[in-house]
Amino acid sequence: MKAEKCFKVTAVCRRCTHRQVMLVGADDKLEAELTTARAICRACGPPRWDIRKVEDMEGEECDKPPADDAIRWQ
Repeated sequence: MKAEKCFKVTAVCRRCTHRQVMLVGADDKLEAELTTARAICRACGPPRWDIRKVEDMEGEECDKPPADDAIRWQ
């Protein structure tokens, strides 16, 4: 089993063009992108993200999706 890392994901909402930077806990960059795709936009609500940049952040605490694997989370 891999150790979970922290990634800084920069994304832009396709609907309202709101830019958001999130710290996401994931095993790799692809999982960080998939997790971010489920996040709810703070400005308009629905999860519709264009991922702009994924950076590896060492030593940072991360946001984690709920244990029940809900479709949307914030």
